[in-house]
Amino acid sequence: MLVALALNDRTVRAWEVATELCHSVPEGCTDLARVVFFLLDGQRFALALDDTAMRVWEEAAAGLCLSVFEGHTDWVRVVALSLDGQLVTPASYDTTVRVWEAATGLCRSVPEGYVRSIRAIAFLLDRQYFQTD
Repeated sequence: MLVALALNDRTVRAWEVATELCHSVPEGCTDLARVVFFLLDGQRFALALDDTAMRVWEEAAAGLCLSVFEGHTDWVRVVALSLDGQLVTPASYDTTVRVWEAATGLCRSVPEGYVRSIRAIAFLLDRQYFQTD
């Protein structure tokens, strides 16, 4: 099991819980990481950085940047990952939410109408909770 840590010195570390081995990743990351999370495949992780972009990286030990998700004009505050791992949805201090395909980086949706930054975001497990008679 890996735990990803985003530190104030602008480094990100992946810590192996069982062995307590620490990997420093990724190379060339010059901005502070605000959000870090693993994608469900366990082979990739994502960083939302101060430069307003979100990057998806290869497994922690390799540290290779696979894709860059751009579009926000302020840093990402929170991120939700769909239960099937297909969608990544960051919300930014710029008051926007974007829905991206995790595998391709394609932006599928930019819901509008928010006038303040979003503090939390989540995917719904099952639509039955919102069914009406």
